[in-house]
Amino acid sequence: MAKHTITVSDMEGGISIRVEGDGALESTASGRVVKTLVEVAGRVVALQASDCNCPKCQARRGAEGQANPAESKPTLH
Repeated sequence: MAKHTITVSDMEGGISIRVEGDGALESTASGRVVKTLVEVAGRVVALQASDCNCPKCQARRGAEGQANPAESKPTLH
């Protein structure tokens, strides 16, 4: 039986999402759930980053907006 732990931490300039466990993520039911949760967490972090006004995020949003003005993508540090 596999066991996994997801740790989400504030880091300077971003957020860290770490998974620890004793089973492969692809080969166990709990691993597949963890893998999906981490993917969803990444999307939530991306939504949060869309409000970031640091120069790095502003520059990336500006460059992406020029490349495809109809689509706005958030940034991650």
